[in-house]
Amino acid sequence: MSSAGQPTLAQREELAAAIHAHDLYAWWASDLLQSRMAERPGAGVGGWISEGDANGGVVTFFDGSRALALARVSCESTGPASCALVWTEGEAPTEAQAQAMRARETAKADPRFEPAPTPYNSVTLPAEPYLGEPGWVVYWLAATTDPDLLVMGPHFRFLVSEDGSRVRRGGMLTRAMVLDKTPEDLPEGAQLSTYVVTHGLDDLPAETHIWATMLYRVPLTVMTRSGDMFQLGGEYADDEGSGAKP
Repeated sequence: MSSAGQPTLAQREELAAAIHAHDLYAWWASDLLQSRMAERPGAGVGGWISEGDANGGVVTFFDGSRALALARVSCESTGPASCALVWTEGEAPTEAQAQAMRARETAKADPRFEPAPTPYNSVTLPAEPYLGEPGWVVYWLAATTDPDLLVMGPHFRFLVSEDGSRVRRGGMLTRAMVLDKTPEDLPEGAQLSTYVVTHGLDDLPAETHIWATMLYRVPLTVMTRSGDMFQLGGEYADDEGSGAKP
């Protein structure tokens, strides 16, 4: 952790990889659950918690009316075909799951969470492995279903206490910014080599900038408030983005 209480660049890279993995597991698990909901007529999903790491994860879905486990989906990092669903019998959440769900709702209720009028996804991670301190790191991430857009914010990060009841610090990571994947004003014959964004909230790229390169499979140049420029996602410079999540 840096002296200002903010993650170092190395920590942001690790957090970005974790956000990407958990977001994918939730996406794959949700698709599988929706395809199987006919097996549980009348059931409703009231929330979910993902656990695991970059190699694999488990997403537990909870009944909307009783806050009890409805289904558990295990996924490997190899892709959605690896996911397997098990219907649970109304299990109560574990202590860690209950804390994580409480932390997510605590962060959502924080007055510094001022979402844009767009869908939001959340990722909740244990803080200790990434920041070296107890508690939960909660992300609220602006999303889109338009495959032609890259949504860079506004994204939010909150550090929440171990029991999930109190926000220790947090707020906006990146301001609202939407980029067009195929800008109409690109000169004839020109090729887009990178997307450029300004970041006036920090001297380093946010982990959500790094995550965006993984999500959309595009290179990104971030100019921070210090005037420094960071080149991210260079491995995607020749990628057409065919693997991006919409």
